Amino acid sequence: MRLHHLLAASILLCQAVPSHAGTDNPPAASARAAEAEQQQQVDAAARLLQQGKPAEAIDGVDKVIAHFEALRKDKTDLAYCARSPAEYLVYLLQATKDGTPASVYGPAWCDAYFLRGYALIELGRIGEARAALERAVQLAPREAHYRSELAELYAREKNWDEALAAFDASAKVAEESVDKEHNNAELGRALRGKGFVLVELAKLDEAEAMYRRCLEIDPADRKAMNELRYVLQRRQSSQH
Repeated sequence: MRLHHLLAASILLCQAVPSHAGTDNPPAASARAAEAEQQQQVDAAARLLQQGKPAEAIDGVDKVIAHFEALRKDKTDLAYCARSPAEYLVYLLQATKDGTPASVYGPAWCDAYFLRGYALIELGRIGEARAALERAVQLAPREAHYRSELAELYAREKNWDEALAAFDASAKVAEESVDKEHNNAELGRALRGKGFVLVELAKLDEAEAMYRRCLEIDPADRKAMNELRYVLQRRQSSQH
């Protein structure tokens, strides 16, 4: 799991995303301040994880989760997290199109669930970790990073069908991203994940296609190069 990437992105985008808004009302300054405070707690938890203290990190993110769950008490509209202004607008526009009330928060809530999942994996509590990552995906369906993390957990559990479906969904989300650089990084990650699962399923031709597509996106993708080399060697060995 890419903890450094998450921490950096959260710090940079915390102030850029409106912290909370319904489809009708703009976010209040007090809500933005509250979101920033929660993001600081998430960032502190990320640092605890980097220091090898998963139990302490869970204590921190659980407080963040409790904060947002309290905000949602008795609310029936849909809830989302957005990491960028563009993503924020996508959720609100979709809600308007569907005629479904929705509130969009900044990334702190979803990052808290993500970090909870990360910490629980470190502690060997895989079932709880899965639930936390699934909740992050539910709140931020357009965040490819969360989907790939969940897919990797499925793969770790050898739930190959679930892993393949999750990597597929991550790739689709990444392809639709308005952030080209982020798009390519997350798309490559999802495709490499698909390739890994396909190798485990002994579908070497399909795996090769995934890795070659990664190299079309980024010719310097060394992970894809190494995996492609492994696939070709494995196929050659099976022919002797």
